[in-house]
Amino acid sequence: MNFYVNLPTEENMDLFYERCAQFEAGIVLEYIKSLDASNYAKKQILEGALDYLKANPR
Repeated sequence: MNFYVNLPTEENMDLFYERCAQFEAGIVLEYIKSLDASNYAKKQILEGALDYLKANPR
């Protein structure tokens, strides 16, 4: 089995960072969905995560 990886170039680094952020956000959302908590608690967790990301951008 062969795998091909397109490494980012200087021209498409913004797209690379955007796709990485989308991937990470998907993981975080799936984790929050899987928690054994009420929808209200999940919403609070999500808002806390968003506040943290706004205060600590990469």
